[in-house]
Amino acid sequence: MSDVFTGALWARDLRHATRPELDGRYAITEVGRAEAMAGHLARAMGTSEAAILERVAGGGAWVAWSWRDEEVVAWCWVSTRETYATPLRRTLQLGAGDCFAWGAETLEAHRGRGLFTAILEHIAWHLAREGWDTLWGGIGDDKIASQRANARAGFRPVLRVTAEHEPPPTQIWSVPADYADARLVERAREMLGPSASLLAGETPAELTGAMA
Repeated sequence: MSDVFTGALWARDLRHATRPELDGRYAITEVGRAEAMAGHLARAMGTSEAAILERVAGGGAWVAWSWRDEEVVAWCWVSTRETYATPLRRTLQLGAGDCFAWGAETLEAHRGRGLFTAILEHIAWHLAREGWDTLWGGIGDDKIASQRANARAGFRPVLRVTAEHEPPPTQIWSVPADYADARLVERAREMLGPSASLLAGETPAELTGAMA
């Protein structure tokens, strides 16, 4: 893992989320506890069904199912309490009404078909119906495809973040993204927690480069 990470926390307002249209070749569904779909997701991710069910207990997962191949071909996890952001080496504390999307991936043979965007849109619609306010995500500066998919799904960057891991402890600098809502900026900083060394303003010039 790199000693320096640069990226941003993105957010989508769920108040106006609508049910997305789906490509007839795929179905988007939630993975619930003790469901058969957990086994399909475990095979796609190369892990155990027990590991999938343990993760689901902390929020949930949404997957794209290929009718032709009869398998899970894309997925995205959602946390509703807290979530560990590996690039930042920090546990993010989610506020009331906040959820966090993470760990998304699409199998190579099914990339370029808008599945990640479709999953995000479906997650947003579902969470809006359950009364959640905001869906968050983290994207590294080098993840251009992820940035485009999130933008198509209604996400916008809120807080630019740079994490310097060496020498320890990790130091985190943050600056609002262009035109970001000040209220969302404050919520994003609260999500990072008081143990992060949050500094308003520009990050040091040497900390440039590449959270997905």
